[in-house]
Amino acid sequence: MGGSNGEHPIDAQEAGKWGESAAPSGRDSLFRIIFEHAPVGMILTDQYGIIQEANESYCHFLGCEAQDLLGAVYTEWMFKEDRSGEESLRQRMLSGKRSGYLYEARFIHKDGRIVWGKLDVSLLKSQSKEPRRMVIVCEDIHERKRAEEILKVQEKEMAALYETSLAINAQLDLPRLLQAIIEHAARLLNARMGGLYLVLPDNETLELVAGYNLPGEYIGKRLRKGDGLAGRVVKTGEPIMVADHSHWEGRSTAFDSTPFRRELGAPIKYRGKVIGVISITDPERIGLFRPGEVRLVGLMADQAAVAIENARLYHAANQRANQLDLLNRVGLAITSGVEIGQVAKTILEQIQQLIEIDAFYLALYDEQTGQITFPTFYDRGKFSSLNPQNIHSNPGITGYVIDTRSPLVLDDLAVVGLPERYAGIHSNGGPSHSIICAPLLLGDRVLGVISIQNYHPGMFTLEDAHLMETIAAQAAVAVDNARLFAEVQHRAIVDELTRLYNFRGLMELGPREVERAHRFNRPLSALFYDIDNFRDFNNRYSHLVGNQILQEVGKISAQTLRTVDLVTRFGGEEFVTLLPETQVDAAVQAAERLRQAIQNMRISSSWGELSITISVGVAELTSDMTDLNDLIERANRAEHLAKEKGKNRVEMI
Repeated sequence: MGGSNGEHPIDAQEAGKWGESAAPSGRDSLFRIIFEHAPVGMILTDQYGIIQEANESYCHFLGCEAQDLLGAVYTEWMFKEDRSGEESLRQRMLSGKRSGYLYEARFIHKDGRIVWGKLDVSLLKSQSKEPRRMVIVCEDIHERKRAEEILKVQEKEMAALYETSLAINAQLDLPRLLQAIIEHAARLLNARMGGLYLVLPDNETLELVAGYNLPGEYIGKRLRKGDGLAGRVVKTGEPIMVADHSHWEGRSTAFDSTPFRRELGAPIKYRGKVIGVISITDPERIGLFRPGEVRLVGLMADQAAVAIENARLYHAANQRANQLDLLNRVGLAITSGVEIGQVAKTILEQIQQLIEIDAFYLALYDEQTGQITFPTFYDRGKFSSLNPQNIHSNPGITGYVIDTRSPLVLDDLAVVGLPERYAGIHSNGGPSHSIICAPLLLGDRVLGVISIQNYHPGMFTLEDAHLMETIAAQAAVAVDNARLFAEVQHRAIVDELTRLYNFRGLMELGPREVERAHRFNRPLSALFYDIDNFRDFNNRYSHLVGNQILQEVGKISAQTLRTVDLVTRFGGEEFVTLLPETQVDAAVQAAERLRQAIQNMRISSSWGELSITISVGVAELTSDMTDLNDLIERANRAEHLAKEKGKNRVEMI
């Protein structure tokens, strides 16, 4: 990255004026080659930001010719709203408060597009320490920003889905619930129209029971299984979409009076059986729905299935109003959780208000590995842990429920018994007698099992079993939402190449460590290190080898440093690690262990075994540092010092 080692070649005349500290030995031919052929944009400006030189990569970044740039202030191409932040950092640098800075900003491409760039700005001073020139490296980060925007959209979609879940789970009046489902589903996709069908008891007919902006006479119309898009969804059990319904040969004549265009139908499944269809359509737009939209409607349909069955149970058994009211609260509570452990404890708390139990557990099943884990196990007032099981070698009673995909209700396990490989879970020296296990089913997938147990026989009723089945259906949605939420959050802050935290992860988690260290007056140190001569590896071998090197450095860093340390890929070949509860002397020792481990590392490649070294800067948080950036900046300066002293070493400031 430009200016990272603090040395900036200048011509002989300039060197004479600026003094030895700012000028390297020899002429600036090497710098000129790097400048002209760098894969990232580079410009040279005076201290006022007026462009004096721009390389080809920078011109390409903005879509301009060099003559269009020279003599202009480089911020002229910067998005107006981003200029003030950059100007503030530049003034701090010019006033001597910092040696350089990083800044992400939007630029206006010549063709009018907005492109993102990451600026690395360094200052060159004269012999009298006066600012003379700036070296600015501009990295094109448009694709990364685009990926972040996609993540933001997904987060908004998940938030909208979450709000929808709360809305429909709060409604137990069936007609109002059905109307709420179709309205929320249509709005979720910004669609103009929609309809909700329910399968009638004969399992061969479906009826349109709720509509969004549909003609009133459509409500109550019926289709046979296989007729029209909704009928085909019921028949196949799979989502179906058409680009233009009005010209689709499979359309039903029952709705010919309205010219539907694109249409999407998603099955509403409960315990693997199609009980209805959500149909989203548009009278004007032609084309297929996006995969993300299909996924959202599918998730919505899964939640709708649970909500519809809850409402049906409520209407079918009004005498159980108190139980169903509590069941609704369970649904609201567990869908409010974003962590699986929180979801499980909420389920337990609600069940304990209805049923007398001694033990409870939530098991999660990984279909790919066959692994069964137990994030929550409760036994006689205490939470404890259970070892994972494998469904193939040690399925236990949980594996039995997963294999059969059906609830298991036993009045007395000791009397009924199961094959030895399906032995029940027990602790405190004895097995349970009364057991209810319900699978967590979501569509065709088994996510896990919830189980309640009592150490006395005959303690559970058939009503208890039905209640557990319904709670399991709600819990399946909550568990899946928790997994999706964790996955989205994890992807946003983890670098895909090294599997370390990325810059965003550092900026989210790092300030917490700084705040904690200041509040409790505890030590906190930082390591800033990068791979020596990394660009030589890319140029001499290939970028694939470069990626392999980055992966190995990330792996060794994670193995060598502590689990409590925040190890991150800062950008490019640069890494930053925060060491809580660590003074600078201990941090230097940790840095030296890391440096030696990487120096001893050998990387196998098609060019033979390769070795690398790193230069490490160490700094400790002090009371005058106001934020994380100050700590990173000081460690970065120490890393520059390590570079200047010959690389492959550790230096501290």
